[in-house]
Amino acid sequence: MLRAFELILNRCKKVHQRGKEIKLIGIKSLECNFNPMMQTYNPHYHIIVPSREVAVLLKKEWLKQWRPNDKSANKYKYTSPAAQDLRPVVNLEMALIEPIKYRVQLLAIPSNLGKGLIWYFICPHTGKRCRKLHLVGKYFYHRTACRGLYENQTKSKYYKILEKAMGGGYKSDQLFEQLYKKNFKKQYAGKPTKKYLKLTQQIQRVESIPAHEIERALLS
Repeated sequence: MLRAFELILNRCKKVHQRGKEIKLIGIKSLECNFNPMMQTYNPHYHIIVPSREVAVLLKKEWLKQWRPNDKSANKYKYTSPAAQDLRPVVNLEMALIEPIKYRVQLLAIPSNLGKGLIWYFICPHTGKRCRKLHLVGKYFYHRTACRGLYENQTKSKYYKILEKAMGGGYKSDQLFEQLYKKNFKKQYAGKPTKKYLKLTQQIQRVESIPAHEIERALLS
């Protein structure tokens, strides 16, 4: 998709320089959504341009770029006009939320249970690693950065549904934080400590929740 957009920009730039087309300008971002139920990906662009004329030109060039080389094939085999959504910007601040987003770093460390890697978010505000970030206004933060809020206010709707359906044990963030504390003792006299065993059992319980149960909880 990046290469396709680059070809469109180069083509439109050359046509514009010859005085045959309007200048193609705007801001864009590439986003990819994953559907866990269908196991499919949906890569797409969010683009803001200065006029409908530019939007129509961009749509035409995008459809043209993805036409099959075989002229006998359906020219909308890879994309279709109906999938290209053109809409006027009514509220600029709200419209900028989709194309202008910020990056959140990820960190992978070996699992203490010997089950591959554990992925963490790095909070863009505090620099702390965590298993989940909380949406406050338009930005995501580590829970310690959400000052002046009750813990329940920092939980997303998704998390609240899962916690209600799966019980209080669905606090994997706190469990992993305890497990990887600097001075946490995993063994004493060559044997696992009771606290370590308790934490690993709680983590295993959380990680063993079947996907269909989570799906059922979200749909209930």
